Amino acid sequence: MEKKRWNRIETIIDTALTLNGVERTAYITNACNKDNRFIKEVYSILRSIEEAEKSGFLERAFNDNREFLKELSDRPKKTDDVYQQHIVRRIGPFEITEFVGSGGMGTVFRAVRKDGQFSQEVAVKLLQEDLRQEESIRRFRLEQEILANLNHPNIARLYDGGMTDDGIPYLVMEFIDGVPVSQYCNENWLTLDERLILFNDICAAVQYAHANLVVHRDLKAQNIYVTPEGMVKILDFGIAKLLDSGLTERTLLLTLPGQKFWTPHYAAPEQVTGEPVTTATDIYALGVLLHKLLTDTYPLDLEGKSLSEIEQIIKQIQPSSPSKSFSSQSSEKKSALYRKANASEIIKKLQGDIDAIVLKAIRKEPEYRYASVSQFVEDIERYESGLPLVAQKGTLKYRTAKFLRRHKTGLIATTLLIVILAGFGALYAVQVTEERNRAQLEADKASQVVDFLLSLFEASDPGEADGELITARELLEHGMERIQSLEDQPEVQAQMLDVIGRVYRTLGQYYKAQPLLEQALTKRQQLFGEEHPEVAETMNHLGRVLMSQGDFESAEQLFRNALAIQRIQPDQKQADIAQTLNNLGMVLSDMSDYADAEEIFRESLAIRQSLFGNEHPDVASTMNNLGLLLMEMGDYDQAEAMHRQTLAMRRRLLGNDHLDITYSLNNLALVLHVRDEYEAAEPFYRELLELDRKLLGEEHPEVAMDMNNLAGLLVDMGRFDEGEKLHKQTLAIRQKLLNGNHPHIAQSLNNLASLLVKQNEYAGAKPLYRNALSIRRDVFGDEHPLVANVMSNLGYVLMEQGELDSAEYLQQEALAMRRKLLGNQHADVAASANRLASLLDRKGHHEAAEPLHREAVKISLAVLGESNSMTTRYKTDLGTCLVAQGRYDVETESLLLETDALLENDSTLFARKIFESLITLYEATGRMDEAEKYRIRLELTEKP
Repeated sequence: MEKKRWNRIETIIDTALTLNGVERTAYITNACNKDNRFIKEVYSILRSIEEAEKSGFLERAFNDNREFLKELSDRPKKTDDVYQQHIVRRIGPFEITEFVGSGGMGTVFRAVRKDGQFSQEVAVKLLQEDLRQEESIRRFRLEQEILANLNHPNIARLYDGGMTDDGIPYLVMEFIDGVPVSQYCNENWLTLDERLILFNDICAAVQYAHANLVVHRDLKAQNIYVTPEGMVKILDFGIAKLLDSGLTERTLLLTLPGQKFWTPHYAAPEQVTGEPVTTATDIYALGVLLHKLLTDTYPLDLEGKSLSEIEQIIKQIQPSSPSKSFSSQSSEKKSALYRKANASEIIKKLQGDIDAIVLKAIRKEPEYRYASVSQFVEDIERYESGLPLVAQKGTLKYRTAKFLRRHKTGLIATTLLIVILAGFGALYAVQVTEERNRAQLEADKASQVVDFLLSLFEASDPGEADGELITARELLEHGMERIQSLEDQPEVQAQMLDVIGRVYRTLGQYYKAQPLLEQALTKRQQLFGEEHPEVAETMNHLGRVLMSQGDFESAEQLFRNALAIQRIQPDQKQADIAQTLNNLGMVLSDMSDYADAEEIFRESLAIRQSLFGNEHPDVASTMNNLGLLLMEMGDYDQAEAMHRQTLAMRRRLLGNDHLDITYSLNNLALVLHVRDEYEAAEPFYRELLELDRKLLGEEHPEVAMDMNNLAGLLVDMGRFDEGEKLHKQTLAIRQKLLNGNHPHIAQSLNNLASLLVKQNEYAGAKPLYRNALSIRRDVFGDEHPLVANVMSNLGYVLMEQGELDSAEYLQQEALAMRRKLLGNQHADVAASANRLASLLDRKGHHEAAEPLHREAVKISLAVLGESNSMTTRYKTDLGTCLVAQGRYDVETESLLLETDALLENDSTLFARKIFESLITLYEATGRMDEAEKYRIRLELTEKP
């Protein structure tokens, strides 16, 4: 090869190795001037380098050994036949169907489950042939061990692993159908704010990995995919590192002197110099990724550079800020268009805080980067809230400007609160000094102090403040610092821990509330013993937090313990017992123990009515919960009446801007929704969402639930685009605020999947349903109505994809579970019976399907009523089943004509199925004119 040509190839390859996917393809095509022969030669050398990379060749080549690189270009190339030999191969229960790609330590194939148990599409990763030595096998197994311990919705999951019959190590992982995150952002024209939301999902997964002592070490856009549904998935932990001090030698790739396992654009200086890799290394890569997502550029210009030049740049050159990089690129107008803004708007938004955030994350010195991923995310949140940043210098001028922007109208009130709080320390110190010689008065004085602080901190409780002082979260943080000064007042300290933990729960910050309440409970048990009213009080508050996080069993035990303590107290207030009963009823309802929950709620209601009469906020609270339980039990008439009564009572007692109003609005809307009264439900949902946002802020678990419910209504009304947008926003908030295994995340996954099903996108819905099913089983166990719900949904998708045996198994399980848990007169039982019947129809077993269809119609008529859309669907399916059996009698015709009559204002609802069945019936009975009428109507429905 002539020297000039080789030098050109050398430069192109150096840059191409820093790119992947679409970016690499575009770069090579342009750099080779679209010369197909030249392009082919470059790709040939690249393949050789990548195949040899992990066996040590690349490291020697990267040490400027250009002669060796030339030798690589002459090595025999692997052909597609090497990969094709694995197609149709069985590995365990899986059959390989398609080669996906090769890189790192493994070759990845698409595979499907073939053992008949259920349908499943997976990715199978085989250790590359060149690397099947003892050390490489050990590393490959360690990747399996790491992935097995990482269970997060934004990390590609490991299902299985082992050794093939011919000794090849393999991993079976979640198959991700998506694109790199940078590509996804541009293809979907995400704004800067939307990109920050997506970036927070990525950070949540990385923080989870760090919490499990795993550093990824190769975070980059090409290793982070986003599915069509907007779900982030981090891939390739092939060079991850375990941080456990007892496992320091256990890294997937043993870093020997001279070895470099990094991607240049994302490599931190310590990776280049061979210094220890820590969580700060991943934070650097996240900073580069954020720079890339925001600007389509990298903070360092490495284009056209050799490896030695790249190393020097990474170690010595200061990175460019996002605003500067964006403004200096040649395609800034195009990049701005991808972000739905003009270039000047983008630059203005990047300047200042965002620049500071990114530059702090990519500092050369690891110790000056963010201390953790959570601190990184917190700074982004502070930017979004207009708060001062850790990344900024924190000068008085900067912090004052931030403060003034946030508190234009409330500056005087906030200043007074701060002054009062600051003065409290001196006041309290004087009081303590005076009272040391008066021990008999200490309890009274402590009580006064607690009352004062209680009123101060409860100003942050949205239930008390009507949304006016939600920003007093900063006051809570200041109060937390003061709690440490109360060590010599343990009773006061315990109550303050309880108070602040309770307010954090109301604010939806469960991760902050739980440890405070646990500390308060321990202190109170130490002070007062196990059977004391204050111990029961904290048990109640801690139980509410655990219930909100989905830990229902622990919450139930705490409520029962609290109730037992309260019942044995001779002077225990009945109002406290009623509150504990109310809490216990809520958790029993969540656990689907409906009979016990109803008994508990009715006891609580009786106590409260005897104490307060029929018109009181506490009475309304129990009525609200009882109404919700009745709805879960399928008694929609009583549930609706109770929710209307509760809402009216609360408006009279509390006005229209109280947090309790939101609960009644939500539950009344839910009842109307399930009864197909969509137009009546929508204004209640919208009033609810507006009020919760006012009282709780934009990001709160209750706001997410409101958005979820409104999204479901919009989808049922056929407004798919609006519903999908809200569902995705809901999922993003929940993934940010809740743990990865929270049942509300499963709810969002289930709802997004159901939306896809309504649009016939079954392939996209299936993995979402599987993920939701996994979470719900982990949280609720194998028997729960919500588990049955997602099993039934997944079974429907499998049926539509032709996997009838697997679908039948799931529908039978779901129906049996619902009968057991809900009884035989519940809308969900009707839904399961009809779905199983429809599946049997699909398999041609119409006689077996008929009684199930009839059961569905009977239950739906009793529970939902004649005009409900589900009743119409079930009648249609029964009529179709009868036609399939050759039953062309009066009953069949009446069923189909009855449902046809409901289509006058909606020509698409079940239309095709009804028309086809009526055509068959009329042709079979010789009524050709009637058959022709419905054939014409059928043709009209098929026209675009």
